[in-house]
Amino acid sequence: MLTFGIDFDDVLCDLNIHAVELANREHPMDPPLRLEELDSWELSGRAQVVKGYYDREDLYRKQTVTEEAREFVRALQEQGEVFICTAIRPEFMGLRVRQIREAFPFIPEDHIMMGSRKSLLQFDVTLDDGGHNILESRSRFPVLFRKPWNHRITGIMAVNSYADFLELLKQIKHSLVQGRRTVTAPAVVALVGPSGAGKRTLAKALSCREGFVVPENYTTNPDASGHRYLAEQDFRNTDFLETTYYGGFLYGTRKEDLERALETGEYLVLPMDVCGAVTMKRFYPTLLVYCKARKETIIGNILEKDISLEEKKLRLINLDKELLNEQICDCTVDMEETDPVRELMKHLK
Repeated sequence: MLTFGIDFDDVLCDLNIHAVELANREHPMDPPLRLEELDSWELSGRAQVVKGYYDREDLYRKQTVTEEAREFVRALQEQGEVFICTAIRPEFMGLRVRQIREAFPFIPEDHIMMGSRKSLLQFDVTLDDGGHNILESRSRFPVLFRKPWNHRITGIMAVNSYADFLELLKQIKHSLVQGRRTVTAPAVVALVGPSGAGKRTLAKALSCREGFVVPENYTTNPDASGHRYLAEQDFRNTDFLETTYYGGFLYGTRKEDLERALETGEYLVLPMDVCGAVTMKRFYPTLLVYCKARKETIIGNILEKDISLEEKKLRLINLDKELLNEQICDCTVDMEETDPVRELMKHLK
């Protein structure tokens, strides 16, 4: 039976949206402060005003747990033991325990974990919006809950919704119990792996073979090769099946492009991060292929990329956690073998 460590604030119950509302009411700004401006854990610029509300009890009293969150925790309880983890100032701990007990009366009181050192907690699966908590986690499968303040953390297991998390959980359980799998066309071949592992090299090789197609990918990164650039507003107005942040930019694949390619009965090859790949599995037959390379090779490729020093630093910091993605993929292709395409073909019927 699996154990789950689920964060409370901004995972099971909104917090920062209420802090933004209080800030706009008590410190009017023009234009009003938006949740999206809380784009880092440090809360710089206009977002700094939000810090003052973490000391106020009225902020925490505004929090309410939705029925969707309750159903999510109930669904997890059917698959294992659920622990609710919360970091809050000592003077508000009593209030927080009452909130959790009222919202989740089916959770044993000794499954409420209080304290800021979440890195000391060890579960099978952790879900948290704090990037530092995920990067330092001792859990076997640490999963990031996407929010504006963690968007620069890339490549690691991450989800945008409860539905995404439950789909990821299916993939985790499959990898633990049932082993590797194959797919038959039409299907998506999702190439997962660290930046610098060779995903795009493999995609290019497959695109030259009959029965494979690589659809156009869109991004807000004007310097990304092999992608079509869209301004952020145009990107948000486009109908994408899945979108993800990577290195501070948005990436996505249009639903129309995917469905048109799959209608031809071909394999649709998509280099993507594990978050997008798991989302894809909710809609189409999908094979998660981990593109493997030696850590030294990956580091060398990252350092040689024509990207900023800050971006290189972020990718290297996240690398160890990103390497863990192999354990939940359906198959692994060693990119430093002589013929990775032939290795992949073993998993396609």
